[in-house]
Amino acid sequence: MRCLLLGMWHGLSDPALEAQIRDRLSFRRFAGFSLSDRTPDHSTLWRLREELTRERLIDKVFEEINRQLERRA
Repeated sequence: MRCLLLGMWHGLSDPALEAQIRDRLSFRRFAGFSLSDRTPDHSTLWRLREELTRERLIDKVFEEINRQLERRA
């Protein structure tokens, strides 16, 4: 889920997000991956987004996360 947030916040396609997660320490840290962890590929990211969309959860999840972030600001 954190990977999808990074992609949304930075306007990244799934292949670009995959590359950034592998390349940027800040992305890895935010997503909870150590340097030795395998990271999700673009098709895994796409499948998660599609499943959340199919179950009509993606908008609710993002709205709740943004609501919580706004409360902390």
